[in-house]
Amino acid sequence: MGFPGNVDFKAVYTLKGNRLRLDLSATTDRVTPISLVQHQYFNLGEGKDVLDHMFQLKVSAFTETDDDLIPTGAILPVGRTQYDLRKARTLRDGSGKPVKYDVNLVLERTRDLKDPVAVVTSAEGDLTLKLWTDREGLQFYNAVYTDIPVPGLHGKHYGHHSGFCLEDQSFPDAVHHAHFPSIWHSPERPYAHWCEFEIA
Repeated sequence: MGFPGNVDFKAVYTLKGNRLRLDLSATTDRVTPISLVQHQYFNLGEGKDVLDHMFQLKVSAFTETDDDLIPTGAILPVGRTQYDLRKARTLRDGSGKPVKYDVNLVLERTRDLKDPVAVVTSAEGDLTLKLWTDREGLQFYNAVYTDIPVPGLHGKHYGHHSGFCLEDQSFPDAVHHAHFPSIWHSPERPYAHWCEFEIA
């Protein structure tokens, strides 16, 4: 695929009680970029969308993108933006309209890895999802572009905002921005990454 090195990948899933752990690892035979991510969709309720779920994310900043969603290299604080999810809230604006999310959020570097970086509760309040990770970034996506014509589970249609993704990751396009955390790995520096989800 044009990468400098050959890479062997490994994904190990472990389930203990309500907590699902994913360990991603990779080795390479020469220096090459490696950045793996899980891409799971969730809807904790029975509604057609996730806009009324309550979201709380431990984020301090976001990586700015251009109109094509390519990172500009700027890392901006979330304060007074739609990306400030440090206090739990829904994905609607003050008038009740949906807020679109497809952004890499910067996780707090001084956080305790024993604490979840995301806590999401269903609109009904009966299910809560928590995410733990060792990554520095979190791609938050609320199915802005989803519109699947094929019926899903129990015949349900998956349209706009029908689910959300919490993709713990390295910063996108890090190979072009030297101040982003490095995604270059080598035989001496193999790749390792873990995350855990719990729904209760």
